[in-house]
Amino acid sequence: MQQILILLPIIVTGLFWAAYHYHQDRHLPEPLGHLLLAFGLGILAAGLSKLMYMGLQPLGLRFDASALADSNALALFAYALLAIGPIEELAKFLPFVLVVLR
Repeated sequence: MQQILILLPIIVTGLFWAAYHYHQDRHLPEPLGHLLLAFGLGILAAGLSKLMYMGLQPLGLRFDASALADSNALALFAYALLAIGPIEELAKFLPFVLVVLR
């Protein structure tokens, strides 16, 4: 039950945005399957980014940047530019290239 309560804000937000986009595009709507695929690819991108962050541990980098935020602002800046940015963009780019462009 607790896990459902944790996921509830995510699910409600996703349903809100799905309904909003489906309503905004009511004159020439995309097929519902395409909308669901887009949201599914977003979830896949989140999972890919988590796996890539976990892959940073063998390199000696932290999974999160909270310790850097407290101790070293320059290291946090470098981590944001060299780890967070590339991971997030690559995680969004891969589903786009593998699914959307086909």
